Amino acid sequence: MKVFFINIGKHSMSTWDAKHLQARNTFVREYNKEDISLQIVYIDMPFPEIDPEWSCHEVGKLAYETIEKIETFLKENNADPDGLHIVHIMGDSAFVYNVVERLNDGIVWDYSLLPVHSTVKGGEFVQFRPYWGSSMGL
Repeated sequence: MKVFFINIGKHSMSTWDAKHLQARNTFVREYNKEDISLQIVYIDMPFPEIDPEWSCHEVGKLAYETIEKIETFLKENNADPDGLHIVHIMGDSAFVYNVVERLNDGIVWDYSLLPVHSTVKGGEFVQFRPYWGSSMGL
């Protein structure tokens, strides 16, 4: 089975520490029932630049375009239709909401957690957490 972990964010997976990478691998395997034949492909997609002056319609249009990119990418790269693909997305709240809300079938959306009183530079990764209801059977 070929499944994808797509990171849409400002921080490439090449910058993640060992704990973050191990948690990523475990997260993908857990959602795909520990399938030992699982082939996992890890991809970074840059988080789009979003102008704070944009209207909600402009952000929604960009979200729709991003969804199309994800769907096209999965199709062109022979993603297994029975696998649960993971999309890690963090950034502008309105954009993230629009993307997660509109594309749900076969996708588990997640985000990273840092300690409450940390900064991106100083914080240590804690865990991944799925967005509620994203292909989790909820």
